[in-house]
Amino acid sequence: MSNLIDRKNEAIRLLDSKELGKRLETLLDKKQLEKFKSNVISICMDNSLQDCSISSIVKSAKTLAELGLDINPLLSNAYIVKYKKDAQPIIGYKGYITLAERYGKRIKAYCVFKCDDFLIDYSGREDNV
Repeated sequence: MSNLIDRKNEAIRLLDSKELGKRLETLLDKKQLEKFKSNVISICMDNSLQDCSISSIVKSAKTLAELGLDINPLLSNAYIVKYKKDAQPIIGYKGYITLAERYGKRIKAYCVFKCDDFLIDYSGREDNV
């Protein structure tokens, strides 16, 4: 239990540091910043990341914030996962769609599974799946 408290306290200390705080304030408004900090602390407490350093988790979250992607795993825009001994940011397919739309591109994505049998018809204005 004390390990979780130590991880939480270290995450709070890093998020409240002067250098990171100023950078995050330029990226996020006050409400977004509080939500971001809450999400980072929650991610730091995740069992799958317990072997990762808190600084690598915070750094990964900052990278995703710079891209304008929400780190809440429920939104599926981006994830922070363990890679070797550190945490790494991973952009999900919804995050890539968000980034593309931000730059004026339109993407349609369809979930396809091994058991699916489908055909896409591009001949008209609308794609028929």
